[in-house]
Amino acid sequence: MADSGGCIRLKKDVNGVKVFAVRGDLTVDKTPQFHKICQTAKAAEGTMAVLLDFGMVGNIDTTAFACMLNFMREYISKGARAGIVNLDIRNRDLLGILKIGTAIRSFDSEDEAIKTLSGK
Repeated sequence: MADSGGCIRLKKDVNGVKVFAVRGDLTVDKTPQFHKICQTAKAAEGTMAVLLDFGMVGNIDTTAFACMLNFMREYISKGARAGIVNLDIRNRDLLGILKIGTAIRSFDSEDEAIKTLSGK
């Protein structure tokens, strides 16, 4: 069960894919953390992609989700790749509605995501 405090932390770095664990409720006050992640990942040498793991997320505020997707879209517009894993079905559908599901893919497993995003 997710907590309401929330945090975003680097979980691991595999084959140039930085995997960030998102925990707790995703609210508007967390958007500066997402922006910092995208800026840090873009500046990091050898980072090809960012994967956000939503496995420990409780409630997702749609405004915060939209802001997070905008930051990720900005990140990938510079040539990087981005993905999401363990996203609930409602928010997977939202990716499709916003027509960004091809740019920011949602994966069924972390292994599949890392393999795809790293190209290995």
